[in-house]
Amino acid sequence: MMLNAYLLKKPHLVAGLTVGLALLTVLGTIGFIIWPNIKTIFTLNQQIMLERESLEMLYQRGQKIRQTTAQYEKIKPTLEQFETMFIKPGDELTFVTTLEQVAKQNSVNQKINLAKTDDKLITNKSLNLQVQAIGQFNNLLNYLKDLEKLDYYLNLETVRFSKPADQPKTSDLLQLNLAGTAFYKL
Repeated sequence: MMLNAYLLKKPHLVAGLTVGLALLTVLGTIGFIIWPNIKTIFTLNQQIMLERESLEMLYQRGQKIRQTTAQYEKIKPTLEQFETMFIKPGDELTFVTTLEQVAKQNSVNQKINLAKTDDKLITNKSLNLQVQAIGQFNNLLNYLKDLEKLDYYLNLETVRFSKPADQPKTSDLLQLNLAGTAFYKL
């Protein structure tokens, strides 16, 4: 009671204590409730920004996948054409038969030398090819044109015309030597 009587005599002290208690309550509220929540909000904001960037990257990847799929669908019909361009391992006889048919159609005699199809060559996906063809110049040119039209992928490194050694000089026959590579599909 004595404290009440003392405080009633000094109203400025009561006002100061009231303001001090109110200030202490406000600071306590800010320090223990609001500030931790602000920290949590900033942390959540950073996590949301990181998640947004991650989702943006995933979206862009998805767009690239869609573009790639569309491009693939666009070229898919031509891929079937590429399937026939390569020699399948073990199917060399079909390739040689095709070359013989082209030579016969163009009235050309030919000798074909293929490198052995050992594992090393098949691993390299290529088959060394040497062709010696004898015939008249126009037939040899047509033979070359027909070789170019074949479905097989041939990479000719050497194309050389010469007079056959075993023919008389008055003969109109020429010898065509081809050296190159045919490719396997593995």
